[in-house]
Amino acid sequence: MLLSAGLLAALLLGCGVGLWFAFRLPPPLPASGRGALLSRVTIVVPGEGRLAERSIIIRGGAIAGILPAVARGADPLAGAYALPGLVDAHVHLPPRGLPGQTALHAFLFLRHGVTAVRSAGDRYGGESEAMRAGVQRGDFAGPRVVACGGPLGGAARWPNAQVLRTPEAARAAVQRVADAGFGCVKVQEDLAPDVLAAIRRAARGLRLPVIGPVPHRVKWGDAVLDDIQHLLGFAPPEQNAPVLRGGHASCAAVSLAGFERVGAPHIMERAGGALWSGMAITPILISRERLRAGASASVRLGDALLPPWFARAFWRRAVCAAPEDDALWARAMERSRRALRLLHGAGVALHTGTDAGAAEALGVVPGRSLHRELQLFVEAGLSPEQALAASTGASARALGIPGLGQILPGAPADLALFREDPSLDLANLDTLLGVVADGRLYYRAELDAQLARYQRRYGQFGPRVAARAAAPLLAP
Repeated sequence: MLLSAGLLAALLLGCGVGLWFAFRLPPPLPASGRGALLSRVTIVVPGEGRLAERSIIIRGGAIAGILPAVARGADPLAGAYALPGLVDAHVHLPPRGLPGQTALHAFLFLRHGVTAVRSAGDRYGGESEAMRAGVQRGDFAGPRVVACGGPLGGAARWPNAQVLRTPEAARAAVQRVADAGFGCVKVQEDLAPDVLAAIRRAARGLRLPVIGPVPHRVKWGDAVLDDIQHLLGFAPPEQNAPVLRGGHASCAAVSLAGFERVGAPHIMERAGGALWSGMAITPILISRERLRAGASASVRLGDALLPPWFARAFWRRAVCAAPEDDALWARAMERSRRALRLLHGAGVALHTGTDAGAAEALGVVPGRSLHRELQLFVEAGLSPEQALAASTGASARALGIPGLGQILPGAPADLALFREDPSLDLANLDTLLGVVADGRLYYRAELDAQLARYQRRYGQFGPRVAARAAAPLLAP
């Protein structure tokens, strides 16, 4: 018996070690030192203007000064267009404990010019702190992280959710979010009206923005959230319950049926309510687009930038993405784009978010998918510069970090540098030459070298076996 137990223990240990080696990734891109001189760049602040032939002096994590261009030897950034870093205002981060995933996701944001993210609810607990602490300590390169903590809802949809049934419980939950040092409060779509109202009052007393979808039982005009996510609650009817398929709720965050009745008068009514209440909107159109694409396409999308097992483990094809819904998806996407265009024209603040990291966000890869979200803004009728202003300006201001989104002395040194100007054509986002995150400069060459290390690892035997054998065990 003792021998059998010992053999069993050894076998389990061997399996555990084998899995660890299958899932492990190369060492992360190390954080660079703070401080840099950008000797000859054109400063472009989308929506505000540009200054040619300037030098930007960076000390510590801030911009120390902006001067006329100075002569310098060989400089790979000479002639670059310097923009404030992109901001993804709605992400979810990978669970802790998966070897290298936190550092990988942090890297992918930077590789695509994203220097700040807002974690819209830790689904398992501790994900945002793991990335934020790792970046701040210099363990690996990555963006700034503003986090909302665990989501507040009426049911336990996620392991880290706080289930609230009374206003008293709501007030206590918001206080816990504040005491833990989080920078926002995330609500879910199943809250009762009186509970949401209590959350909102408590959060505003603590100067914490409340973000999330409009709950199903709350009217759009009564929600008064600081930032509405996914356009949920936008379409009629007011009690915008999700589509049902086979008796199961399908994709509550991207409900579709109501968009059949979204016309210009309805959109302008919603715009007026948002302006009156000071509500911003983070539409996250890419999550709808990718759900329509389906699971198999999403797996292919992730193969190049994420480990081959990641898509199979964490991206679920939701019930509402059934093939018979394709025409409904197409019409909902078109009406969503039209709503975005009219909301922007009415002056409603728009933020850019992707839902990267969410199990339902099929094929939404950190960093790269923000480029696609910006393109969807342009397809809706905004100019490239207006789309970028929503990310580098409005979204940056929403994070509550003084000076973020500006290129001025004293502002945080978060910049993305491009060979060609993306405010003229979003295709130029692919001409990234370097990125500065919290004063740390990373050149394109070192970013590409790190990505190549990851991709070589993805092609090895261990990750490919893990994709077929062990990944289903990790599905949430």
